[in-house]
Amino acid sequence: MYFNIKKKRTKLAFLSVFLIVLCVGLFLLNSRANTTFQSEKYEGPARDEIDESYKWKLEDIYLSDNLWENDFQKLKAMIEEIRTYEGKLSTSSANFKRAILLNEKILRLGEKLNVYAGMRKNEDTLNKKYFDMEDRIEGLLTEASEATSFLEPEILKIDKNTLMRYSSEPELSDYKNYFKWLLERKNNIPTKAEEKILALADELDDIPVNFYESFQYMTEFENNNKAENTSIFSNDRKKRKEALIQAYSKVKTGENILASALAAEVKMNIFNAKARNFKNPLEMALEADGVTVEEYRNVIKATNENLAPLHRWISLRKKLLKIDDKVRVYDLYMPLIEENDEYIDYKDAQDIVINALKPLGEEYIRDLKWAFEHRWIDVAPTRNKYQGDYTWGSYDTHPYILLNYYGNMDSVSTIAHELGHAINSYYTNKTQPYIKSQISTYNAEIASTTNEVLLYEYLLKNARSKEEKKRVLYNYLRLIENTIYTQIMYAEFEEKIHEAGLTNKTLDAEFLKKTWAEVMKKYYGKDFEIEDKLEVDRLGWADVQHFYQNFYVYKYATGFSAGSAFADKILKNNTKDREKYIEFLSSGSSDSPLKLLEKAGVNMHTTEPLIEVLRKFDKLELEFEKLIQGDK
Repeated sequence: MYFNIKKKRTKLAFLSVFLIVLCVGLFLLNSRANTTFQSEKYEGPARDEIDESYKWKLEDIYLSDNLWENDFQKLKAMIEEIRTYEGKLSTSSANFKRAILLNEKILRLGEKLNVYAGMRKNEDTLNKKYFDMEDRIEGLLTEASEATSFLEPEILKIDKNTLMRYSSEPELSDYKNYFKWLLERKNNIPTKAEEKILALADELDDIPVNFYESFQYMTEFENNNKAENTSIFSNDRKKRKEALIQAYSKVKTGENILASALAAEVKMNIFNAKARNFKNPLEMALEADGVTVEEYRNVIKATNENLAPLHRWISLRKKLLKIDDKVRVYDLYMPLIEENDEYIDYKDAQDIVINALKPLGEEYIRDLKWAFEHRWIDVAPTRNKYQGDYTWGSYDTHPYILLNYYGNMDSVSTIAHELGHAINSYYTNKTQPYIKSQISTYNAEIASTTNEVLLYEYLLKNARSKEEKKRVLYNYLRLIENTIYTQIMYAEFEEKIHEAGLTNKTLDAEFLKKTWAEVMKKYYGKDFEIEDKLEVDRLGWADVQHFYQNFYVYKYATGFSAGSAFADKILKNNTKDREKYIEFLSSGSSDSPLKLLEKAGVNMHTTEPLIEVLRKFDKLELEFEKLIQGDK
């Protein structure tokens, strides 16, 4: 982590947000479905028409907006105060300690203010008051980033012995690992002048993704939310093709604009890597997690060596959809089974999740129930509410979950997923000091996917009929397909375009479409093809928001691999394995991500956990195919 405030492009899950979530173009969390194909925009009731029990309780953060405003003014004063320490860190241990502790206060208060404003805005995305509040706090956080940019460069100018003496102050004992980390990465820390420039450039980092999001926003109401796009799920193949063309019509018109945005993102990543003395953006993205470039590429290599089950899955799709030639992009969205339309009451959904997660122990279940009962979750889809699912919070608040609960099994899965994030954050913040409380992005998806695996294993074990078992198997397979194979396919594409950027290749729409098509054909196998005359087949890259998060997508795959490994251990009812996992959930950034996993019993320096999930996919697919064949 870098020691100053960095604007979060997306609210990652638990701190998240980022959000989270929402992955445009991804099935998962935070973005738990491809947003290109949705039914009409959900209007629903107004927020004041639903019961309070279905709303999160943001009053736990601030009882009123006036109290938020008071803290906003306090933060402004803190920012001005910390400027007075510039150039003085080495003059005395007292100045050093005050500056470090003041910086922590700035970070914590800034997070709290940002969380409140952002979540209020997401209750009603047309409420200008909260848009303005969020804009104000984001602007102030950028100012804080600039004001504190002197810290790391000045710390590194202090000789090692003096720094160790300063850090021996009792109030700074929790910072020892951070100072050690900083010294080890001295070559990647810019000078004071460079750090100030980079801090001021923070907002420039967001221009490509803001451009992308603006394009999506401007086109979604006339494009993505049209009811005819549900034809992508039609049994009529011609209608599926027409739906794909319709869904991507605006993207096709704006492909050069979107290509420019993605090219700008690649260039910005290259600039940031070079400015911090990394060889390339991939090395910079991996460094904080202690992952090597070789280990990253081994993940892609291992997936490539285990594509046979995915190829067979695509061949099964061809067979079940009775496709005479080959599977095309517009055939990939069509469900292979008939889903259950029965509405699952929210209380029943809670019971399903609680029962599925019982192997995690009594304390975990008690905390789940507390989250349900004390309104950590905003449940109901309401008019103008943010359309996604995420977990967010700060060190000084409990976690919050935003849901749009529709009463289907996907919504139940989302509850389990987001509660994984929430309890992970809750345990970490209860256990770790602030400096060690940030959950690394590498480990961010593990708690959530552990819960999802436990849920699906529970549903499989308790399926009441053959049809129900088929549905569970199908959705489990789709989860693994989208979380492992799809994300690694994205990761391979992402590395290819960055490699091209490093060699000054023009990243125009034609290059991106060609590269995308090549990667898709490799992953989907001999029974899949890109239709030569159908340009929209090659535009999937334009619908993946996570390409604006600098090598993030592969972490969905590694996170799921580790989560699946934990779930398999926990289901064996080994008390020590469960205790190790709960300890992992409480560990935050008290050590490097991979070391924390290794302590908990999962070695992610190898590809074995990933390969084991792909074996599971193979096994589940064969079981699903056997059930399908039994219908004939």
